[in-house]
Amino acid sequence: MYARYGADYPSQRPDGSIEPGPALVSRPRAGQASGLSALADPMANPLARAKYTFSAHAIKQLPPDDCKEVAFAGRSNAGKSSSLNAMTNQHGLARVSKTPGRTQALNYFEVAPNRHLVDLPGYGYAKVPEEMRERWKEFINVY
Repeated sequence: MYARYGADYPSQRPDGSIEPGPALVSRPRAGQASGLSALADPMANPLARAKYTFSAHAIKQLPPDDCKEVAFAGRSNAGKSSSLNAMTNQHGLARVSKTPGRTQALNYFEVAPNRHLVDLPGYGYAKVPEEMRERWKEFINVY
């Protein structure tokens, strides 16, 4: 149940439905029928166009260093893949798991030509052999 804490928060109506606050409703753009259709417009979020392109498991599989990338790095199970999904408004773009260490390669997602988001393997909590951890460490350092 929502409580009203000012104009930016939704509140619940007596019939149980949610009354959207101003932050949840957008104004229509030229040529659009309603403000709600603006939320589905991919131009509203340029990252919404992201699509999986490939995974690199070894240094020789890395693409040439001629494009712009934003890499998600951090501890295992810190929410890197979930953050990527949230930023792109795509629930299943990057695979997520409750088990640390599931991302085991550099996963590339193209946002635009020569523009990528890169999901890196985590470090720390993954229950994998030490040898594999060292390979990931070396791989990420070279990246």
